[in-house]
Amino acid sequence: MARIALRKDEILSEQGVGARHRAGLQHLKSFNYLPQEGEQMQLISDHISRVYSDSLEETVKSLLQSLGKLNRPYLTAVEEKLLSVLESEYG
Repeated sequence: MARIALRKDEILSEQGVGARHRAGLQHLKSFNYLPQEGEQMQLISDHISRVYSDSLEETVKSLLQSLGKLNRPYLTAVEEKLLSVLESEYG
């Protein structure tokens, strides 16, 4: 499961065994989300995190990672259906 820690001057992201990334806040791109959009992004992230596991099939992990990289605060109807199916199958 991916974990993200926000510190005063950096973000630490852990995405599985041995996959650790640090980024200074000055290097992060702002997407200028409204507060409500930011909350929606967090809900999507939480939803994906509930399903994600290192033991998943590679195709499933790739799909979840792709959904997590979207730069918009919503999922399309098809993306929501895919995530729902994955959650019922693996969550």
